[in-house]
Amino acid sequence: MIELFADDAFEFLKSVPPFQYATEDELQKIIQSLSIELHQKDILILQQGGEPNKYLRVIKKGSVKVFIKTDEGIEIITDYRGKGDLVGYLSILTEDKARASVITLEETLFLLIPKKLIKDLIEKNTSIRDFFNSTFIKKYIDKPVREMDVKRLMSIGSDKLLFTTTTGELASKGVISTFQDVSIKESADIMSRNKVSSLVIIDNNAVPVGVVTDSDFREKVVAKGKDYNDNISSIMSINLIKSDAKEYCFEALLKMIRHNIHHLIVVDDGKIKGIITNHDLMMLQGISPINIARDIEGQYSVEGLIPVSKKTNTIISLLIKEGVKASSIAKIITELNDRLVKKIIEFAERKFGKPPVSYCGIVFGSEGRKEQTLRTDQDNAIIIEDYDSTKDEKTIKDYFTVFSEFIKTSLLKCGFPLCLANYMASNPLWRQPLNVWKKIFPRLDNKSD
Repeated sequence: MIELFADDAFEFLKSVPPFQYATEDELQKIIQSLSIELHQKDILILQQGGEPNKYLRVIKKGSVKVFIKTDEGIEIITDYRGKGDLVGYLSILTEDKARASVITLEETLFLLIPKKLIKDLIEKNTSIRDFFNSTFIKKYIDKPVREMDVKRLMSIGSDKLLFTTTTGELASKGVISTFQDVSIKESADIMSRNKVSSLVIIDNNAVPVGVVTDSDFREKVVAKGKDYNDNISSIMSINLIKSDAKEYCFEALLKMIRHNIHHLIVVDDGKIKGIITNHDLMMLQGISPINIARDIEGQYSVEGLIPVSKKTNTIISLLIKEGVKASSIAKIITELNDRLVKKIIEFAERKFGKPPVSYCGIVFGSEGRKEQTLRTDQDNAIIIEDYDSTKDEKTIKDYFTVFSEFIKTSLLKCGFPLCLANYMASNPLWRQPLNVWKKIFPRLDNKSD
């Protein structure tokens, strides 16, 4: 490694995403820590399965080929990169072995930026974090998946099966069911004899109308002293959440997180094919997002949420290691983050009491688009119900002032940085009655069917 002329490196990096978003002080820190590598043609820079990267490489001159070898020894080219492109970021993010091999196609000069410095930049600079969150990760995670046969790519370990196995393949066959006019006691006997934790309730035409689980017996029968001779329909959950047999288990997982359920009925062409449970999905993956969602729901304070929120980063790293598409990662992370935000809002209402008027919290940016992967900054607002002169305006404003400040502080504790542009509900400009929002965004007047 040799010293690079600082002025040349400074001007070059200013033109390269994401360093064009760095401040002058940040660029100077990079320059002070910078080193270089010069390699001739056909030199292997990174080896698939090799040690985690200690540096982010920026190509100053030359070009490289990025490729993956399958278990069958087939070489699949996933990318070509040239001047200004980056090499090695995913290994830095996941702290894991290199996912692909990189070889020079000609004499190539790399600028090497230490891993710690890159992580500090991502932590402190929102624009750089957003670049890696959207543009970079989507490009360099999704492309290899598109180029390779998904089944072969993900056959490296059983924890990838969540993204390659359909719910129809996993669903337990021979679903245990009973009619809706059967008693609670008879239904419990059926579940006990068949050693199942759920029971599908059907009507006289054998169409599913509900489901009963172990927890329904505990919470609706035992805890409330309900008569065992009542019909099972009196305690069944009628909001049936179903999964199509052709959906991947990943989609089923999202539904369980979103609806806070642990069983899904699997249907094929409208007919019951089977049932899958939270436990079934957990068997496919060592670290389950369902567990994190459950941990979030089980907390009673913001302090309890802090360690749980950190587990999300573990999920991101795991999914990237598995070669999962960025769009799939984003859906899972957004669901978990939505769950965390709702929990914080629940804490806020418990702390400050019932809101004086109805309201709606909204989010913008990557969370609003359901594109979150890395932890992005806070972008949110509150739409307050319109109120007339019979309401105390000062009481309403005072309530939502402390309410939104609590949410901002709590999200910060859980790892969501503040928005530097102050697009947050704690800013009075982003905490307005509905009639004000309609003037700002006229399209709010358009009512959908």
